[in-house]
Amino acid sequence: MTKKDKREIDLIYNKLLDFCKENQNNISTKNMCVAMSMFVSNLTYDLAPSSNHATHLLLSFMQNKLETMMEARNE
Repeated sequence: MTKKDKREIDLIYNKLLDFCKENQNNISTKNMCVAMSMFVSNLTYDLAPSSNHATHLLLSFMQNKLETMMEARNE
């Protein structure tokens, strides 16, 4: 990942985090998670070169998260 990529990703991540914090009293955690999941899924399928690629990206994100959680648990 280039420095520019990291900077852009961090910007988006932080803006989304700010939105979540600003609306934590207006939107339930469950509904925030559902809406964000729908957004990410739709965006991925809309922008990926193919539905197979989109599926691969989404599954990779989930696998990376699970691996991180397992590593943290084993420490």
